[in-house]
Amino acid sequence: MARSEEPALRELVVGFGSWVEKAAAPARMTSALHPYTRLFSPIRANGVLIKNRLVMAPMGNLQMADELGRPSAKMIRYFEERARGGVGLITSGLVPFGQRDDPTLTEPGGRTYFPRLDTRTTFAGWRDSIETASSF
Repeated sequence: MARSEEPALRELVVGFGSWVEKAAAPARMTSALHPYTRLFSPIRANGVLIKNRLVMAPMGNLQMADELGRPSAKMIRYFEERARGGVGLITSGLVPFGQRDDPTLTEPGGRTYFPRLDTRTTFAGWRDSIETASSF
């Protein structure tokens, strides 16, 4: 770091105040802060009834599809296990739209490491995944 930047950096750090130190204090979850009285009760979102308010955030599922991008048995089991465990809403991540528009997503011969959602075959794979996870 150049010496001319040091005063500006010091001023920036001092400007943060003590909130950083307070944020680093051990967290305590108590019922006084968050009683979570409705966590396991159903909720309706856009007309869809969700059995509880537990949501699985999108996670990378790279290499959990077959070589053409259809969800594999491994991916279907992955979502099934989360649904069986009680998650009310499962979201899938790392499904790029526009495989045809971005040639870096597809290997020669139409092969890919990414799940796809742009052909009848891949739609069928997602349908199987959704039907399996929805059965719980």
